[in-house]
Amino acid sequence: MKLAILGTRGIPNAYGGFEQFAEYISHGLADIGHDVTVYNPHFYKPELKKIGKVNIVHIYCPEHRVGAFAHYIYDYLCLKHAVKNDFDIIYEAGYATSSLSFGLKKRGRKPYIVTNMDGIEWRRDKWNSATKLFIKYAEGLAIKRSDHVVADNEGIKTYLDNKYDVNSNFLPYGADLATNFDYTVLRDLNIEKDKFILVIARIEPENNIHLIMNAYAVANPGYPLIIVGNHTGRYARELEEQFKENEGIRFVGGVYDKAKLDALRQTALCYIHGHKVGGTNPSLLEAMAADAFIIAFKNLFNGSVLNSHALFFSNAKDLAELLANIEGIKREKGESHSAYNREIIQKKYSWENIIDQYDQFFKQIIS
Repeated sequence: MKLAILGTRGIPNAYGGFEQFAEYISHGLADIGHDVTVYNPHFYKPELKKIGKVNIVHIYCPEHRVGAFAHYIYDYLCLKHAVKNDFDIIYEAGYATSSLSFGLKKRGRKPYIVTNMDGIEWRRDKWNSATKLFIKYAEGLAIKRSDHVVADNEGIKTYLDNKYDVNSNFLPYGADLATNFDYTVLRDLNIEKDKFILVIARIEPENNIHLIMNAYAVANPGYPLIIVGNHTGRYARELEEQFKENEGIRFVGGVYDKAKLDALRQTALCYIHGHKVGGTNPSLLEAMAADAFIIAFKNLFNGSVLNSHALFFSNAKDLAELLANIEGIKREKGESHSAYNREIIQKKYSWENIIDQYDQFFKQIIS
């Protein structure tokens, strides 16, 4: 089967969730015999034509010239190229900047467009009212024009099925139990095991970074708050300025070495997952897989993954109270939470299982 993966910033992953998914799923499907191509922007790793068994196609993206609008152009050019290249299935990672282009092919004919609907994108805090309205329209357009839609979270599936009267396909992200830990990252960041609090996220409003920092400042737990993520944007700069007097809060930038990230997750006193609008977030699964003690924002999406095997907060006051007592709570609940999380990763979210589900799903589409 000939498969194309579109809609990401390219592989190897140096950005976020969809890129990580594209990297794992492309290699996994290629290893079991499929012909897989991932589309990259022209400026990202232009020297790469193939990674292992995965083909790489570079398509022009004018991001450095026109900013975010470039992704509408990029997604259009990717799909225009893909529909002419005899693929069986085109997998679109997200819809916000691509669904306008789905009219390039007729629904119900090869190549079939399969769209991963991600989270409820129009609810993101960073968008103004007009942008939210447009993304909501794009969501409906993706449902209408895709041949099949994928929900990576049971909560997202419920939302899509109820709102649009469809039967979306639940296919989550994957994760494997962490086995490789590079503890040199602790020395590099000058931190010690069980003596720091961890956040790994894109520094954006919908990930509740401001709420987490406010709660930390109130709780004053006595351990540094280590924030891993690219902090060059305006929102991050505003937060750094607001909390510059708090020496415990440390932005350390992006870390893309998984062994180092897993070491941080495993050795943190706790990992705070503030994401509030996405589906099944890869960083949450990887925190579970690395035995992190998790405090998560309370919503349908995080709850459907963690069930009751995490601590939950709805506001800064909740989180501050948890952080003020985190050592005692972890002694009481840490072992049972970790045991459950390891089990659910193995049974439900292992990459081997997810790749097999996608293999069967794509075969059903073609047949």
